[in-house]
Amino acid sequence: MTLASDTPAIAALVTAFVAVVGLVVTAIFNQLNRRDAVREQEEIALHEASKRLASFSAPKRALGMAAVVEHLDHKGTAASARRIALNALHYETEPLVIELALDQIKHSGQELEATAELVHLNRHLWRSLFAGFGRVLAGAESDEEFMSAELDKLSANQAIVSRLVDGRTVRDVDFTDTFYPGLWAPEGGFVNCNFSSALLHYSNLRGARFEHCTFDRTILIGAYLEDATFSGSSTSDVVSIGARLHGRTEGPVSSTAEKVLARENASASSFLYEFEQDWRGHWTAGADDHTFDAEWWNHSDTIHAEIVARDHAFERRRSSDGNDGLYNIDRTETLDAQRRVVLIGGTRRLQSRVPSVWRAIWWQEPDPMKATTDLATDD
Repeated sequence: MTLASDTPAIAALVTAFVAVVGLVVTAIFNQLNRRDAVREQEEIALHEASKRLASFSAPKRALGMAAVVEHLDHKGTAASARRIALNALHYETEPLVIELALDQIKHSGQELEATAELVHLNRHLWRSLFAGFGRVLAGAESDEEFMSAELDKLSANQAIVSRLVDGRTVRDVDFTDTFYPGLWAPEGGFVNCNFSSALLHYSNLRGARFEHCTFDRTILIGAYLEDATFSGSSTSDVVSIGARLHGRTEGPVSSTAEKVLARENASASSFLYEFEQDWRGHWTAGADDHTFDAEWWNHSDTIHAEIVARDHAFERRRSSDGNDGLYNIDRTETLDAQRRVVLIGGTRRLQSRVPSVWRAIWWQEPDPMKATTDLATDD
């Protein structure tokens, strides 16, 4: 039993304890307020710095970029600063500003995060360009500036990614449905990356190491793959026409590009890659560059047909689903004039189907060495 004489002492202890707890809570609350105030100040400073990145003056953009990348070392604003800098680099033309941003990203150890964000942005840029092309085919007014601007941003994106992956190992990045023609990543490492339906034609991947990566329906036309290895990687329906596969040094024989991709390296005089919603189509022309063996597939079905080139159209016949018809060519956009790669599309009219828009990328000469020779002859 508690004596009555102890009651005041206990009450005093309780009062003291409550006071201490109150002081601790107040201190924590004040600390959180200070942190919020600091973060708010940093966010305001970052926002103000980002405004300079839109200046027409290169020195002002450089000052703005310097102020933005300072925030890469601040935990609260690092992610925002990185995204702001990467977005600005798609429009930047001053080399010193680009170097400033990339050097600070590397210095802060954020190459992997930056690469993943750039690849994600590349996918959206490519889909935007492709959707814009589709709108023109459907009757919208042509916007040459839009197409040119999107191609410029894709080119800038590729150049930045090439710089960030140079000599490094990239892990768990999703390259699905991206546009990286001419990606420069020799001696790079890629682990658990997904390249399904990625366009990597003419990329320099010499000596690259791919471990447990997915290359289903990847386009590797004309790619440089000497000494590249593909250990534990899926390469279903890869297109590697004209790719350099033969290694210069001895490597793990079972996983070399020559062993893994040789079966997909059939020669062809022309190749089209058509994609509409969840359907993908490969059109491959042999010695007769006017006749294509075509195959389309989605998650549940595969269709085969023969395609014959006509004036301003392709005729589809002998279709396994009975849907023969005509692919009218209404428009082309040049993606790579030197290698004769174009975006092509128009109206598709097939039996038992409503007329619809079709779009594809056409490698008119998928062997880059032959294309170079032909261009020299044309000159």
